[in-house]
Amino acid sequence: MMKALSKFAVLAGCSIAFNASAALIDRGNGLIYDDVLDVTWLADANYARTSGFSADGRMSWNAATEWVESLSYQGYADWRLPRTLQPDPSCEFNDALGGMNLSYGFGCLGSELGHMFHVNLGGQPGGGLDSATNADALALLVNVAPAAYWSSTVLEAYQDYAWLFLLWNGDQDYNAVEESEHWYLALQPDGSYDYLDFGLFAWAVRDGDVTTPPGGGSVPLPSSLLLLGSAVAGLMTCRRRSSAVALSRPA
Repeated sequence: MMKALSKFAVLAGCSIAFNASAALIDRGNGLIYDDVLDVTWLADANYARTSGFSADGRMSWNAATEWVESLSYQGYADWRLPRTLQPDPSCEFNDALGGMNLSYGFGCLGSELGHMFHVNLGGQPGGGLDSATNADALALLVNVAPAAYWSSTVLEAYQDYAWLFLLWNGDQDYNAVEESEHWYLALQPDGSYDYLDFGLFAWAVRDGDVTTPPGGGSVPLPSSLLLLGSAVAGLMTCRRRSSAVALSRPA
């Protein structure tokens, strides 16, 4: 039977505390190593399209899982979708709903995509990729879209829904696994609300490092990531003016 989940939220203002000692390391051949999470990312955030698996990269969770599990790149065949930590106390919201613990919203640093967005790239919640303060790290990557990216983690009690991360504004959310589009209810400048349609994409990652080729180098995160505007380093607050999560299913 079909279940229905919907969620909308409005960003009021936020910030994140960053780790300035982290680094993305260019291993060459389209491989980028994260020395904090000890994972290796494909530099191409839409390799499903580049490789011809998908016409534009938009995929359901099932298709994304099939693609990444069959992927062989530079001699490595243990690729997967990024993981989402649940529960994650760093998230803006931590709620109990329908027998689940849900950690969602802005500021989620426990997820691998959240770490990439906030820590590695210096993205600010609500600002998207345009707010990224680490241009050198972003320059290591290609085809990073302001869209939604699947994680490998499904909802605990409703496994026909999986977690995602929205690079458009740094929001952690969820979506039905059979869909390839994510609808997001956003506040418009005139005070009205409108649904925005984001494609769902897959970014391949694997555990561990790879052999470092000649010319590989690290891109350290600048200390400026500890600041949001002129604010001092450390934990700042992130909140939304309003938020709601609704879940309904047939009896």
